[in-house]
Amino acid sequence: MSERIQGRLKRAFITLACALATVTSLAATTFPGTGTGPIPDGPSSTPAAPTTPLTISFAVSGVTAPLTDIRVSMTLTHTFVGDVEARLISPGGLVSFPLFGRVGVTTATAFGKSNDLNGTYEFVDPAVTLENLWSVAAALTSSADPIPAGTYATTPVGGAGVTDPPALSNLVAAFAALPTANVNGTWQLRIGDWTSFDTGTVTAASITLESAPPPVRLATAPSTLRFGANPAVGFGPALPVLLSAPTANGATAVNVNTAANCSITGANAAQFAVVSDAVTVAGGQTRQLLVQFRPVGSGVRTASLNCPLTSTPVTTVSPATVQVALVGYAGEEPKPNCYDLDGNGTAAATVDGLLIVRQMLGITGAAIGQGITLSAPRNSPKKALAFARTQCGLPD
Repeated sequence: MSERIQGRLKRAFITLACALATVTSLAATTFPGTGTGPIPDGPSSTPAAPTTPLTISFAVSGVTAPLTDIRVSMTLTHTFVGDVEARLISPGGLVSFPLFGRVGVTTATAFGKSNDLNGTYEFVDPAVTLENLWSVAAALTSSADPIPAGTYATTPVGGAGVTDPPALSNLVAAFAALPTANVNGTWQLRIGDWTSFDTGTVTAASITLESAPPPVRLATAPSTLRFGANPAVGFGPALPVLLSAPTANGATAVNVNTAANCSITGANAAQFAVVSDAVTVAGGQTRQLLVQFRPVGSGVRTASLNCPLTSTPVTTVSPATVQVALVGYAGEEPKPNCYDLDGNGTAAATVDGLLIVRQMLGITGAAIGQGITLSAPRNSPKKALAFARTQCGLPD
């Protein structure tokens, strides 16, 4: 081969390598948001209604269609997740899509889940994760527990007739038909509040857009496996971690080699065990990874499950590892104090008792909390009454 041909091949190889490097660097691009700040409080009305939202903008450029992955991250605090709705809007308003909204609301007069938002939350397509705010909120043992920060699949806005939990919504599919001209421009994240009393703030937000073919994916849920009350000694029931591969994976299978690779670590690791054999999940399939709680003694037991993933044929798997927090309670769980609505350790007639009486008399809106000072962890009438309804059977 002549030196001239060798030189041309070398230059062609360098050009191809640079092009591939450019594609890789542009495949997934993150754009920061502007316009963060307090979320305007909602109105005091029954039934609830949205108020003017906080609008955060993202200046997107250099992205080609079609989009193959969308991720929206927001760092926010807001008491009472049932108040909040977040919606993503493409440039020019061509597509408006809810990321989540009014978690736990299934009737026209309900306020939803009273757990707080406090951290960084990323919202993605269900092909990435099956975890969602509705299921996580339902699994929390107390209305005072905040929704853990993390990555969640998008869900529709709660309301009359919505099931709990609702079917997960398809974030990527909603924007997949956008042409390049409507992918680039100003995207908006609108965060609204539906009712009064509880407020919040967004301190940071970003959107990540990807237009290159995605890796082989495996969605899992839940991120925390919570075992209910079990005998102080003995085997409790086995609970499933759902493993779901999107149809886009095709014939490529994701493998969980439970015996060789899965490990359980933490203070109480010996009291949990994986009881499934090796699991293989092909595109479009959902499989279960079963974990059993085997308590010794009484009280809360915790550990962490980690299972590295491989694929057949070999390729990149996202995520690389299934990680699940394990929480079990051995013995009889303590009963809630239904006379202490705000959870401050004292059942006060002029606070807890007065709030119950007003609710049973049909008082609503701002009047129900007039002159009543509630303490943490349930420091608003909605939180306190949500606890009374869900934990103590107080009627709506």
